[in-house]
Amino acid sequence: EHMVSAWTVALSYQVLRRLETLEKQSGKTLPGVAGFADAVKEDFHRWLLPDGIACGFFVFDDDGKSGRPLLHPADTETGIHHRLLPMKRAIISGLFTKEEAVKHLAIIRQHLLAADGARLMDRPTQYRGGPRDIFERAESSAAFSREIGVFYTHAHLRYLEMLSILGEADALWKGLQQINPVGVTEAVPHALPRQANLYFSSSDAQVHDRYEAAERYPEIVEGKVPVAGGWRLYSSGPGIFCYLVRSRILGIRRRYDRLILDPILPSSLPEMTASILWEGHDLKVIFRHDAPSSETTVILNGKALESTPCTDNPYRTTGRSLDVSAFNHLLVNGPNTLEITLPES
Repeated sequence: EHMVSAWTVALSYQVLRRLETLEKQSGKTLPGVAGFADAVKEDFHRWLLPDGIACGFFVFDDDGKSGRPLLHPADTETGIHHRLLPMKRAIISGLFTKEEAVKHLAIIRQHLLAADGARLMDRPTQYRGGPRDIFERAESSAAFSREIGVFYTHAHLRYLEMLSILGEADALWKGLQQINPVGVTEAVPHALPRQANLYFSSSDAQVHDRYEAAERYPEIVEGKVPVAGGWRLYSSGPGIFCYLVRSRILGIRRRYDRLILDPILPSSLPEMTASILWEGHDLKVIFRHDAPSSETTVILNGKALESTPCTDNPYRTTGRSLDVSAFNHLLVNGPNTLEITLPES
């Protein structure tokens, strides 16, 4: 009852900011919302960012005025020093400053990236035959898989969402291939063959037990231990995968009355074409990397469209925003062609 999760605080902050936006869009006042997100942000930086690094958890003392971090470089109890979830969620929610985001991206790359993708923590929890001291499941589970095996595809997907927000196009593309069952053995050479038309919930190192996993974990990180796909077709994972492709890599999404065009394309794809369904209309989208100016240009069915810069990303200059009603009015019943030309990066 004295422990706080930095990840869930970051999630709460994101919801509160969305409620603030909803107030503005609806013209209605939601009691208790005003100032709440700012207070959460202040407390996050006061308690959950010791020495400028996000902790996994913070355990308050009885007086509520002091405490200790867990899953943090200052943690002397668990042996775990970094946790992915609060770092990537604080970036996704806009809780970090730009400088804090850059710092935590470097921490993730140094301590949490493995040969098969982003891992939940820099090492698994210690297993002592089942007795539980701090973590209910992680210390009692005999199987080294899913969250216990420290690679959880759902978390990796949200790490990719974080990369899209930061504009890390090449890393985003690579990360998506690492969890795409089609051709996974090319992106992850030590991955064992698996069913190619189904989402897998984890990347499970092929070890006999928790003890072997602990002993060989550096080898697991380096990709020297084969990995198999975990549970198949797990809940929301495939939906997040599709969301990342359409709304983040292709960058086509709606935000209230605005159409957002913010492609995050890797350097290996200087030109790409995608066919999508947009609000009941067939839309062929052509992406190019050769805009003569410093701004993205947008052409629909041969007509250049006016747009404004997106302003909702605190970490980088993003794509373009258009009035969605005006855009939809220009669509025809037959095929439509949308050309998005991006400036050279």
